[in-house]
Amino acid sequence: MNKDLFPIRLKELRKAKGITQKQLAENLGVSLPSVIHYENGQRFPVAGIISLMSQFFGVDRAYLCGETDIKEVEPIIKDTMSLEIVREQLPKKLQELSALLGNGKDAEVEVAYHLVAELAHVLKMEDPTQRNAALSILQDMVATTVFFLDTCENCQRDTDPAGRINHAKSVVKTQMVQALSKGDIFLAK
Repeated sequence: MNKDLFPIRLKELRKAKGITQKQLAENLGVSLPSVIHYENGQRFPVAGIISLMSQFFGVDRAYLCGETDIKEVEPIIKDTMSLEIVREQLPKKLQELSALLGNGKDAEVEVAYHLVAELAHVLKMEDPTQRNAALSILQDMVATTVFFLDTCENCQRDTDPAGRINHAKSVVKTQMVQALSKGDIFLAK
């Protein structure tokens, strides 16, 4: 992290979004003094908060941290070897899903069908800008859902499980709003 650039970029991104430090703190689930310290360069957030910030502002984490001047979010899998493993494992995962749904409840089958159908619809989009925006929305929604489920599943380890779940709900609301705001790309066409 470039400790000189991070506070500058954070403040610029917040102002460009037209929100106050208090609003940013609420959206991230941190205290107002934390945001003030981040913008003054007196403290730096943990990796999880940086990830939330990059999602909130729709910029690459490396840009926010001052490590690059490229704002666009990079693909999740950058490593060619990892991508090849994903390509190899995808048919197996689809077979596994099909086997699980063979004995699944009607609601489970319906949810799986709609997820796969929507992904197929998005992948068929001809406009690359709309396709990328739609994929980004789906990715954000899935990541947000997984985050919430993981938090709920593991909250019993916390000293304040109810507080942890309420914090997760707040984060999920913020992330869902961000994901849906990407729909502006479709409305612009």
